[in-house]
Amino acid sequence: MKTLGKLSSSHVIATLALFVALGGPAGAAGVRLITGSEIENRSISGIDIKRESLSGRHLRDGSVTGLDVRNGSLHAEDFAAADLAKLAGVKGDTGAKGDPGAKGDPGAKGDPGPAGAAGTAGPAGAAAALDSASATGTDITNYQNLDPIVSLNAGAPGYYLAVASGTVTNTGGSDDYLNCGFDVSGSLSGSAGFSTTAGNATSGSSVTLAPTNNPNETVTFVCMGSGVTTFDLSNLKMKLIKLADQ
Repeated sequence: MKTLGKLSSSHVIATLALFVALGGPAGAAGVRLITGSEIENRSISGIDIKRESLSGRHLRDGSVTGLDVRNGSLHAEDFAAADLAKLAGVKGDTGAKGDPGAKGDPGAKGDPGPAGAAGTAGPAGAAAALDSASATGTDITNYQNLDPIVSLNAGAPGYYLAVASGTVTNTGGSDDYLNCGFDVSGSLSGSAGFSTTAGNATSGSSVTLAPTNNPNETVTFVCMGSGVTTFDLSNLKMKLIKLADQ
């Protein structure tokens, strides 16, 4: 028997028509079925296949790949809900942490901000109080060298600014200079004196730093002339101002 060659789509259609004319299966006894190997490749197109006549079970597993599917031809409704959920839930692995980048150059210095509003002035502080003491001496006629003129108690040990003032009248016939100072427990701290002329009065003051080492030491203003004339003293005053603790 002669073997059939490759059939075209027209051959297949003619054969199917003959099959129907013979009365279907009853008239097809002894007729050999056509297999896929006897159909010429790419001879059957979509128009030769009845719509919805093929389902997934007619396709060999793995016979359709992504290359056989036209891009954009599949949509969400073409997939089962469970398969869509699986695709949405797949999360890629976290990549390895990259190395730190190089440190950038410092940015340009910004402009100074506006000056803030002036704050509210605080309350005035209490006036500083200096530890001080004052005394007034009595007038002295015919003053004798190193006799006390005015004295003050220094209180606590420390460094005191000692100030004495008065008027010195030269009652003799010669000009003379009256040297003055402050005596603290026998230790004399020198200071300015009075330059006098015979028969005239001179006013002035003497200032020195008088240290005290013991509580309640007495600071005394004293003077000494050269002995060539005599002096009368008046308007005598003295003040001690504590500057620091000893």
